[in-house]
Order: sequence, then structure tokens, then C-alpha cells
Amino acid sequence: MSSKDRSNSKIVGNPDKISFTSYTGKKELRDWNLFNMDEVRFQVTNRIHLHNSYTHSLDALPQANKYDYWYENMYKHEKMICNYSYLSVDFPQFEFDIKEIDEHKDYRPVYKDELLLKANSFIFKYDEGVLSWDEYLDTCYHHFKDYFPDDYKAQQEIIDNLTQRQVDDMLDRCLNNYTYELNSDEIHFSSNQEYPKKVTRWLTKKFKDLRIDIDTHFTRFEIVLQNNPQPTYKLGSIFNPQLAQMTMGDYQQQEKSKEGRLHPIVLEYLENRFKDWFAKKYSTLGDDLKIDSYFSENVLHFLSSKKRQDIKWVKSK
Repeated sequence: MSSKDRSNSKIVGNPDKISFTSYTGKKELRDWNLFNMDEVRFQVTNRIHLHNSYTHSLDALPQANKYDYWYENMYKHEKMICNYSYLSVDFPQFEFDIKEIDEHKDYRPVYKDELLLKANSFIFKYDEGVLSWDEYLDTCYHHFKDYFPDDYKAQQEIIDNLTQRQVDDMLDRCLNNYTYELNSDEIHFSSNQEYPKKVTRWLTKKFKDLRIDIDTHFTRFEIVLQNNPQPTYKLGSIFNPQLAQMTMGDYQQQEKSKEGRLHPIVLEYLENRFKDWFAKKYSTLGDDLKIDSYFSENVLHFLSSKKRQDIKWVKSK
């Protein structure tokens, strides 16, 4: 999506000023300190607080009343939060990552960015005299109404009724796209008590689809782990065989290019599954062993004190 679609702001005449159309429909000229970063963080934080408070009321309303409530109370906040999130894209001289705002982790927009950003393009028709201000507002209203979810659900309702399909779809997106960012609902899937079981089912199915035995895969990793700490990304070789032979230098180079990587969530679940497998295996044999971990060059490594000659090829219970 172009910078033009993301922002209706542009420099005109005086390079020390910025011209834009405000929410009132009037043209305004401001100093560049409009993007004072402390003020930006304050504005974003405040808008997230307000949006979150309105969300509680939205959740409680009948479906027929939800859209008008959202448009009247939440639209302006959702749009501005979205616009601010692209500030450093449109104006690289301003470094801003919206995720640095603590409150952002609890922010749950109704609309995706592309739909919110589309509304920015409507203002150009108003600027060009094609639309009146009332027509511009009417265009925005119907644009969002057409896309308002017919089955909008409160976040807690989604968590309480989490399905295996939802977890599978989320983890498949992560597996297929290293840079995939969980949406505001997916972030809270783990609050469901059955979530760990659903993740285990997903992993088990992936191993089965790839015709790889879990015990064999983990035992092989355990062997190379003896007295020789290993980066945990090698556990992901079932999804990317190159990871098994990749050196730290190669891995860090790929980290920069984002190629051939595993999504952090997929890798984390593999790590947890291996540690559980290891603990259960040696608990069954009467040994109280565990996997230690540490970071080297910002990469997590596993370490076991088990002697290589003592490894037993057994099925975990």
C-alpha cells in the first residue's frame, strides 16, 4: 500500500509547516512539532485507553446496535491509532513503533489496517471538490458498515469457545509466514484452559503429516545435545531441514533476511514439547533430569548433563 493511501498529510509551501485536512473538514497548517514523539505516544496511549473502554460497552450491545455505536464512538480512535502506526513509514525521520506502547497489547480493533487506511483515500476526493463534507462522511459510514462483522464476538467469548480449527489456522499462518503477527484475539488464545492440548494436537498432526516419529526426532536431538549445547532452532529441522546443519553465523545471517526461519511461536512450542518429552522419558526410567537453557549470541541453546553413552532409545509414556 502506497504512502499516499496511508496519509493525507503533505508539505506545502513552507518546508517548516505541514498541511492536512482535520476531522472537521477544515484545512490546517501546523509546525512540524505536530509529530513531537512524546506527544504522539501520549495521543496513542490516550486513544487506546478510550477505545478499550468503549469496547466493553460494544461487547454488551445487541448485534443490531453494534455498528452505529462503533462508528460514533470508536471509529476516530481506531483510524488515528492505525495512522500513527505508519508514522515512521511515511516520515522516516520519526522513529516510532506502536508496540512500544504498553497498552497496545490490550488493544482490539474491529477493523484490519487495510480497511482503515482505505478511508484516508476518501479525503482526497473532498480536497479535490468531488465530494462535499457530508458526502465524505457518508462514504466513510457506508464503507465501514459494509465490512462490519456479522458475528462480532467479545474477546472473552472467543477465548471461552476456542476451537481446534482456530488454533490450527493460527499456527498454520505462523508456520507459513515467519513474520506473521498474531491479531488481538489470537494473542489471548493461550488464556483458554484447553489451549496447550490444542497446540499439542497441531504439532502431533504436523509430525504425522510429515511421516516423522516424534520420539525418533527428539532422541536424535538429544544425542547431539550431550556435552555439546545446541541452538534450539535445530529442533525445527522437521519443517526446514537446512536448520539441522546451519551454523550460528548462517542462522544470524538468515535472521537479517528473514528467510528460512521459523516463527518464534512455532519454535517455542517445539522447545516446550521437547523439554516435556525429555522430563517424562527419564522420569519413567527413575532419573530426575531436566534440560538447562541459556542464550549465546541472542540465540537460545539447550544443554543436558546426560552422558551420551547413557542415552536409552525408548518410547515416552
